Amino acid sequence: MSGRPTTSAPPSSIVSGQPDECDKPTIQNQEIMFVPHITDLVYFAHQARQISEAILPARLLGPSAVDTATLIGEGASFSALRRSIPPNPQKKWETWLGGLQLISRSGAGTEKRPRTVVFKSARIEFDKFGEPVPRDRGAMHSVMREFFALVHPPLIRHPNIVTLLGLGWGSNPYQPQYTLPTIVLEYADCGTLADIQDAVDLTAKERLSICADVAAGLNILHRCGIVHGDVKSENVLIFTHPEKRFLAKLGDFGFSRAGDTSSVAVRLGGTRPWIAPEVLQPILKADLHLTDVYSYGLLVWRVAANNANPFALVLPKNSDAQAFNDMVMDLKQRDVLIERGTLDHWYIKSFRDSTSRFALSERLSTEDEIQQCLQYLNLLGENSWNNLDDHKPVLRSLVVACPSNTLNGQVVDAILLKLAAYDPFLSKLATVFRHTLGKDPKSRDLSAVTNLFGGQSVNTISTPSDQTLLLETNYRFHNLSWQQIRDLRPNVQKFLVDTFSARATNEPPDYNQIMTLSALYINGYGVQINYHKACELLIRAARAKYFLAAAYCYRICHALEKEFWPDDNMIDLIYLSARAGSRTALEDLEFVAPERASAVKADLRNIRCGVGASFYDTPQMTNNMNYTMWMTIFDTPEYVLGNGRTPQEIRDWKVNRRGDSILHLAATSGKLAAMNTLLDCSPILEINLRNILQETLLLVACRAGQKAMVELLLARGADASLTTPSGESCLHWLISFDDADVETVGDALIAAGGNLYQLTTKDIAYSHFPAGFETDFQLPGSPLMWATHHNRPAIVKFFMSRAKDAGIGLHSVAHDKRSPNAVVWAAHFQHHECLQIIMDALLKENFHFGKGFQTTDVLVAATHSTDTFSMLLRHGALYKQRLRETFRYLIRVTRNVQYSTGIGGFGFSLLYFAVAEAHDVLVEYLLSDEIAAMLASEGWYHEVHESSAGRPNNVTGAYRASDINLACGEEKRTPLLEAVYWNRVALCKFLIGKGADIHAKAQNPYVQNQMSWSALHILAEGSTDDRCETARNLVALGVPIDSDDGEADNKTETPLMVAVQSNCFNLSSTLLSLGANINALRQGLGWTYVDTPTTILGLIIASAARNSAFRLRYLLFTCPQSEKVDFIVEPGRALTALHRAAMGCRGVYTRSPDHVEPMIIERKDYDFASNREIMYELLQRFNTPEQINRKSGVGGKTALHMAVESGNVECIRLLTEYGADWSIEDNYGKSVEHMFQPFEIDLNRHDQSRDVTYLMDALSQLGI
Repeated sequence: MSGRPTTSAPPSSIVSGQPDECDKPTIQNQEIMFVPHITDLVYFAHQARQISEAILPARLLGPSAVDTATLIGEGASFSALRRSIPPNPQKKWETWLGGLQLISRSGAGTEKRPRTVVFKSARIEFDKFGEPVPRDRGAMHSVMREFFALVHPPLIRHPNIVTLLGLGWGSNPYQPQYTLPTIVLEYADCGTLADIQDAVDLTAKERLSICADVAAGLNILHRCGIVHGDVKSENVLIFTHPEKRFLAKLGDFGFSRAGDTSSVAVRLGGTRPWIAPEVLQPILKADLHLTDVYSYGLLVWRVAANNANPFALVLPKNSDAQAFNDMVMDLKQRDVLIERGTLDHWYIKSFRDSTSRFALSERLSTEDEIQQCLQYLNLLGENSWNNLDDHKPVLRSLVVACPSNTLNGQVVDAILLKLAAYDPFLSKLATVFRHTLGKDPKSRDLSAVTNLFGGQSVNTISTPSDQTLLLETNYRFHNLSWQQIRDLRPNVQKFLVDTFSARATNEPPDYNQIMTLSALYINGYGVQINYHKACELLIRAARAKYFLAAAYCYRICHALEKEFWPDDNMIDLIYLSARAGSRTALEDLEFVAPERASAVKADLRNIRCGVGASFYDTPQMTNNMNYTMWMTIFDTPEYVLGNGRTPQEIRDWKVNRRGDSILHLAATSGKLAAMNTLLDCSPILEINLRNILQETLLLVACRAGQKAMVELLLARGADASLTTPSGESCLHWLISFDDADVETVGDALIAAGGNLYQLTTKDIAYSHFPAGFETDFQLPGSPLMWATHHNRPAIVKFFMSRAKDAGIGLHSVAHDKRSPNAVVWAAHFQHHECLQIIMDALLKENFHFGKGFQTTDVLVAATHSTDTFSMLLRHGALYKQRLRETFRYLIRVTRNVQYSTGIGGFGFSLLYFAVAEAHDVLVEYLLSDEIAAMLASEGWYHEVHESSAGRPNNVTGAYRASDINLACGEEKRTPLLEAVYWNRVALCKFLIGKGADIHAKAQNPYVQNQMSWSALHILAEGSTDDRCETARNLVALGVPIDSDDGEADNKTETPLMVAVQSNCFNLSSTLLSLGANINALRQGLGWTYVDTPTTILGLIIASAARNSAFRLRYLLFTCPQSEKVDFIVEPGRALTALHRAAMGCRGVYTRSPDHVEPMIIERKDYDFASNREIMYELLQRFNTPEQINRKSGVGGKTALHMAVESGNVECIRLLTEYGADWSIEDNYGKSVEHMFQPFEIDLNRHDQSRDVTYLMDALSQLGI
């Protein structure tokens, strides 16, 4: 027998009158040449987290929450699970500020938390290289398409597209040591459109509204360039709504396609019979969306037919699915659906067939009653004909009493057709079908149908032009940066490290990933820090001439391994990178080859536009001219106007492909005489001439740093206020001038109209060197921010002195998270001189008092960017010095500031935040003798009040030495415990050496107000299996192997339990070898709580978590002490593992840190599919007659007794198949057969009466 569970969720909606096989996917998308990678999935997961609202706490999005959700459906790509969310209780925080007590509240009434959510977990197996195995590549594409659509900003808040609530992480069903991203969606409280039509007889108004909603959803998809690909009732979700009874939203984008696909013609997927006829062949891109319109027409027909398959209404019955599909396709190919869609072809049959599903108001039993009803309908006035819904009760009673083959039945059918013809919904069908169901795609028009159904849906959002909505989704490999990987869970980091390492051995290697892998080794993300390994990888990539490694290899390797010196080959690569515009490569070249650096500087200014641009390289030039030829012309004034060119021709002449004029070339290259000659020849050659990109002569001269040319142009009246469409101005390019020239050039530009507050609106990079890192391009921002970015204190001082006030340091692009202000960017880059100039000015002018300046933002930016790899890119061997200078200043300048709500997170200290960000170098500096001496010399004294936020209130300053043992954040972890979570071995040793308390406890994340989790619990929760050394070290230092906390003990799971639940089986075996008790008794594990102390085996059974088979197989068969695992899992009641599984959700609760008391798990929230899988696994070990029929201490009941009591159908089936004895009596003389007798069940008890239905189902299914 297979161990795969059968689901307890109801089966997919079977459409009335339709052979089951017709609703199976028929065609998979064919663009499979691109083989996606695990990084593609994680990349979209990162995007989802960036753009979705964080309305659920992280704990409710973790594997323990996802895995204990209830399975409601399973497909080739996703498993769909439903989870009830506990209500958000109100919380109160107290803060002291200057002797004043401030109270803030959150929770009930302030934060909207859904009561139920849906998790969609990917079901994909990956190989060691991170690629999906061949059988799952199509599923991977479906998952990516779902992500593509759901994270597209215009769709996120559209009222007719299912809402993405966030991102979770669930167990990988194939590789349990890793987790995979899980989409978190809103739960459709009314089910699908198919579900609602099976249960509700919709009114015409409701049908119009639902169809209008679906059309609105399709419309926004198509405007975004997305084709849904599988429009059908099962993919339309129905929600209750305050403004109308039902709101429809489109969901399930697994077959969707983006309109910018690279293929000229594309094959679409879909589900029979709802696909368009042309789907069987490749379809032109321009026509893809029209397939949705066809499917939409069929959906409208199905809505009109009360969820019946319309093809079953117009075709003869056929039980063979393939023959039925062939007949359906024949109808479509003959283009007769519009004609067959008229009401007289199908409506009577539809109405009669659906009547059996709805309760009758009354049954007509006599001929007189029938005639009275007929007379009532015949006497209806014309004004009542359009009220079919009002007359449905009478009509349904008549169709039951009067079959169609009777005279009365024929009268009823005639009346029915007459009323349908005037129905507000049904009367529109002919027009709808004419605009949707034509074989010719060009005949389909969704907008016409939308207008017919009443226009837009409620609360339709306003949208910009369609061009800005388009989703660009050409398949390509998505590289994750080390910063993105830092934000992932530990076991996801480990997964990526493992796959990157495997791919590094491939030929040809992926140097993007090798570069990222070196960053992970340097920062210790997903692996222990290993500088030597990182340098080996970088050198390998640099020698292969990978551009990023070539530019940065020397500065990184030299900083980490002082004896490293580049060979001639590497110096050549540094030179080429510098000449191409890499600013950091030029800095390195000045150190390793100063003479070559001087030549590059001159080359950059005079030939490469000041930025390493290739605008004037020979391949970019036009008219068979090159740069040298133009320089020769410029040096000979009479040639400038030679060849008989008119001033108009000179103005319009484009010297290169980017559209520069002759004058722009002269301005960029500093040719003064040529510029004067050109400007003097005619007024048409104006001083503010722009190129195709709207750049002025003055702007390109400033970009190149041509001081003399700038002075010439300004003297002739150039306007410095003119900008490009992206906001680029002359003052932005003050960075191209030497410090000695800043004031002269800057004042001249300001006098000519230059705007200190001008903002660019997009990333800007002109260098030929690819802009791979933040050091290589400019983020949107002001001239001051650009100066800060380039670490130009002289320019920063100039701008601050010329601005109206210090607020210029806070000026940034509104509503752009990627556009920080200058003071934050200075902190981010650790440009301490720039930071000090701006921040001192802001503080001097009191901008920290209600004027938009928070020193918290500066501290967070400075801390967040101090990962070692990033600092090496920016500062090379000076990275530690830059960090010291920045934080020495920040700690000093913030000594009188109170951070009552925390730094970087609620209740975080600066030290804890640095540990949580995995920035070991910063942690080491904060705990250094230098900082200790500085704190002591200042003689700071802090009044301390108790706090509810973690750190003591009224404590001023960003850092104090006692923070080393301060419990921070909602889970109250100390810095050491946070380092343990990330398994940073060296950092843990360092913190312990500095006085960190190894015995500190953290908040049990599943129990309210219980500080009972030790370092071993935290280590196990990290969910990676490479933590054995750390576990040994912790136990050696005295951390108890099993939690032993007196009263809290029963509620607190042991570290071993956490490790097994996290699928960390190597760590579990290590804990067992160190003395962990495999049969320790506890009442809780993760979200699961039971009312009697139970072993780890019993708790895993009770949890009914997905993928529990891995944990059970470990405990029962592969762990070092599997033979010691007790069959009795609950000694207090003598319950065996089989009893516990058979009981299902009885005696099982869910616990939460938001609630004092555990909450009972309702049957609808319990996953009986996982419970069945668990029972199957248990029966592989415990399968003797004595074990299966063993009586418990609860009335002498066997596992089969308990399965019957719980209505646990699948466990009844399994136990029966494995030989359970139905005749065994319990202590009260009752056998299982007796339990099925109705008089043995008290029908007044809600729980038992509810179970009657399940028990009867069990009898029927088992044939008993």
